[in-house]
Amino acid sequence: MHASCQFFDIHMLPSHWLTVLQPPFTGGNRQKVQDKIIKEKIKLPAFLSSEAHSILKGIRNHGLGCLFSLQLLQKEASKRLGCGREGSEEIKCHKWFKAINWKKLEAREVRPSFLPDVAGNHCVANFEECWTSMPVIDSPVASPTFGENPFKGFTYVRPVASFLQRNA
Repeated sequence: MHASCQFFDIHMLPSHWLTVLQPPFTGGNRQKVQDKIIKEKIKLPAFLSSEAHSILKGIRNHGLGCLFSLQLLQKEASKRLGCGREGSEEIKCHKWFKAINWKKLEAREVRPSFLPDVAGNHCVANFEECWTSMPVIDSPVASPTFGENPFKGFTYVRPVASFLQRNA
């Protein structure tokens, strides 16, 4: 998966958390949500801190003192925070994350602020019944038409397995 896609997806979560689980784009099905993501501007509530606005849709300091209008939820991937030449360092240096010790986090030395009790892989005890009793609604994405190459645009070519190559 491309890094720009991952950063967009990852940063939808803080948007949910900061806005009391209200996603920035809603709709009756997947297609309506995708249309809104493409066509509408994101609206964040005024009660969010300036750091929250900055990390989600605001301005980043490039380190050279230059300000660029970049955001985690930027629709244009090349302008998305974390997708520039510094990569994830752009995100790590943002004021929203100033309290995080990244070396300790990467070494798994940071204890989570909340550790739920989980009885097993299928435990739903930490979810309210209103969520676990909801019917599953299928919202399938349109698949490529028959005969169309579903991998068009992909450049990966599997290397030949060494055990299949003839010895010279």
